[in-house]
Amino acid sequence: MALNTEIFKWLTGIFGEYNSSSVNVETDVRRAYRKLLAIRIPATTILETVAQHPIVRFPANVTLRSAHFAVTTTIASNGTDTVTVLLEKADGAGGAHTTVGSVDNNGTAITDSVPRSISISTSADTVDSGGILSLTINKGGAGQTTSNAVLTVEYEER
Repeated sequence: MALNTEIFKWLTGIFGEYNSSSVNVETDVRRAYRKLLAIRIPATTILETVAQHPIVRFPANVTLRSAHFAVTTTIASNGTDTVTVLLEKADGAGGAHTTVGSVDNNGTAITDSVPRSISISTSADTVDSGGILSLTINKGGAGQTTSNAVLTVEYEER
């Protein structure tokens, strides 16, 4: 962690020498530290759920910056027969799962090939070293099928 902070300060100083504004330098350097994780999610049947499917274990402390969920077949907007996708974290030591963010089709369709943003809760956007990120798909009412999907998560070490 200290090394990343020192490298960040050093790079910011170097870029600053070339008459860049400090705001732009900081943004550019931070982007260099960001990583993208993409996970393929298999299709589910009409009432099939996915319960806390672990997708990654982080070897370092991270901050989650953004997440998106995209499907290959539209999931129609429906207030009764719902699909809710939860992004959750756990400490990797048997602790409880905490919801980081979610997306559903209650009021807005999840459209084919249009990534839906998963709003990351600022109170749950950090995952400590050894922590696990998992995905849960819940269904309500008569449920809905989900096509093959992809979950992308952008994060950076802290």
